[in-house]
Amino acid sequence: FAHGLLYAPVVIGYSLITLHWRNTCVLVSFAVVFVCAGWLVSPIAGFPPLLVAANRLLSIASLLAAGFLCFRISRLINRHRKDQHQLEELNRTLHKNEQLLAVAADVNRFGGFSIRMPEKDLQVSQQALEIFGLPADHQPAFDGVLDFILPKYRERARSAFFRCLEEQRSLRLKAEMSTITSS
Repeated sequence: FAHGLLYAPVVIGYSLITLHWRNTCVLVSFAVVFVCAGWLVSPIAGFPPLLVAANRLLSIASLLAAGFLCFRISRLINRHRKDQHQLEELNRTLHKNEQLLAVAADVNRFGGFSIRMPEKDLQVSQQALEIFGLPADHQPAFDGVLDFILPKYRERARSAFFRCLEEQRSLRLKAEMSTITSS
């Protein structure tokens, strides 16, 4: 069993440094061959052959277990690196698309908001805040969203708004709105 304990740290260290599973397989194979060769070349004197065989088989089992675990760890690390690379690429694409959307919103003077239900978490775009004359760091309350609509349109907007929430669809409504500075 001592041979397995001797070779296993080498297998583990090499595998985790290189992260090449094929090299790990080769290294484990060589270690198993060395254990078997040691079994044939230098039998342990004074111990029953069955005990010696069990000892060498435990060495081989520990090497195979270490090799398998290193194989799995290196595969998971490589998969994590690949996923991390894909995530970075998606973030770059998202950032580019957000910039393009902001340009389009500035040119066309449109903004938007979203509400996450049931928390009533309201998120308002920077363009919408600019349109309403609000500071860039202001986030209006859920209950105050409809206050920007002029009173004569407010009830129609309120019923359309709550119908959209019930049906879980987007809201498209034309109504005159007021800002902080004008209406």
